[in-house]
Amino acid sequence: MNGYSNEYWGVGYEDYDLLLRCVVRGLSVRTEIETQVSKTYGTFNGTNSYIEIPSENAKIKNATNKSFTVSAWFCPDGEPPYGAGVDNNRCEYSIFTRPGYHTGLSYIHGGILKCVVWVRPYGSSEREPVVIQTPLRTDQWYNVGMVVDDREQIVTLYVGGKEVGKKSYEGELIEYLNKPYYIGAGDPNLSVWRNFHKGQIAEVGLWSDALKDYEMELIYQKGIVNNKGEYSTSKLPVGVWDFKGGYDNITFDISGNNNHAKFYNVGFANKSLKSNTERYLPYRRNGAYGYISSEEQYLNLENLTRTEHPEIMTNRNTFNKKVRLNMSGIDKDGLSSTKFRIVNRKDYQGKHEIIEVVI
Repeated sequence: MNGYSNEYWGVGYEDYDLLLRCVVRGLSVRTEIETQVSKTYGTFNGTNSYIEIPSENAKIKNATNKSFTVSAWFCPDGEPPYGAGVDNNRCEYSIFTRPGYHTGLSYIHGGILKCVVWVRPYGSSEREPVVIQTPLRTDQWYNVGMVVDDREQIVTLYVGGKEVGKKSYEGELIEYLNKPYYIGAGDPNLSVWRNFHKGQIAEVGLWSDALKDYEMELIYQKGIVNNKGEYSTSKLPVGVWDFKGGYDNITFDISGNNNHAKFYNVGFANKSLKSNTERYLPYRRNGAYGYISSEEQYLNLENLTRTEHPEIMTNRNTFNKKVRLNMSGIDKDGLSSTKFRIVNRKDYQGKHEIIEVVI
């Protein structure tokens, strides 16, 4: 119906199939230009590189006590080593962390992005982690973020401005008092779990508020500060470290809050992390609309979903076979060139749209 293949049942891949058939058959597909993103990044050697952000004022000191948001770009240099012969200072690549019971973002063995916060359940003296994980490939740039909404007691993980995981908790976020923040390390002053990052990190931001979904998308699309020099978010950040300015071993906090950081054994350079590309719209995943950036990315679809769900596995195999055969022998399967005019559209239940058209 409406161009959907009936070769898929249950969950997954109908939308990828529809988009791929549209492009292969040369049908009109709405597109959008994704703008270039260039950043100054730091290179971390995985051994003794890190950036330390002191907690010298109340604003940054208390930022993680209640609702807060973290955003960063990073590119892991391979996966962290893992095994009996690997010490626990190198088995996890920290991206942005507050140490003790480490809260923040990191990249772990198996190609997994990890988000963790620590809470003290109500009526308990124990501390428990709230962990969200999602697979990411090595040697690629990603914009990642975590939003902790302490009022709703929900933690959300984002990749490329899109939600990829969410968990609820019941309790109080633990307080870190005067503990500093680290970019590229867990805690370099410990003898264990120092978690030195190997790879590159760029444009790190911290907010003492829970940002909205659309704000995380804007950070990915336009940066924390857009081309006009304006913040992309409605809430002002506590700190922004873009690595573009500083002196000696100091890199500036450009938020105006003077949370300047010290770097150790970090080299800096400029790079275009996201070029101008044409985005094919729309395809629908998990009830929301997204895009695939280029035709070349179709060949990478086989590895997009890591799951053991039997329906998705069956659908994935069916779709991957089509990709390997370059969609040979397919038909338009209900696709047409019918022209229509949109006369009204409105949101429905947060993740859908009702669109009224005239044929």
